[in-house]
Amino acid sequence: MDAPCHFVDHTLSVDQLPLEQCCGIAKVISLVDRSMEDVEKEIRELTGIEILLFKTGMGKHWNTPVYQQPFPMISAQVARLIVERKFKGIGVDCLSIDLIDSKDFEVHRIILGANLYAIENLADLSELESKEFEFMCFPLKIGGCDGSPVRAVARLL
Repeated sequence: MDAPCHFVDHTLSVDQLPLEQCCGIAKVISLVDRSMEDVEKEIRELTGIEILLFKTGMGKHWNTPVYQQPFPMISAQVARLIVERKFKGIGVDCLSIDLIDSKDFEVHRIILGANLYAIENLADLSELESKEFEFMCFPLKIGGCDGSPVRAVARLL
């Protein structure tokens, strides 16, 4: 888990994140072969969803050289929409919430700057697509820390 203070000063560390922010009703949104306009439209139409998990397709390549290759990722505009819609946090099945060659880490700065968290390196999310589930991702309570491993769990509803 990247806590807000991972990139943005004067924001929450992992021990300061409210536990209720680390669990909620979640949805997997695929980024595979989709335009950001389609993704944005899907997010705008969501109701009752608290956490967004983005499938890039890289999760199935964990622990292979392919996992280090470029992957699709949300745009800064989509990140701003996530903040505007007041989601609790986001997760991805790849290395980063920014493109692999990012120099400015704009998506990190937008998401974390709003005191949301980012979970990176989630397992393959394919089995959760089109399903309703509760997502839980509790960080270790390490004072002032900007990141932590989590045990990410999805409970089908």
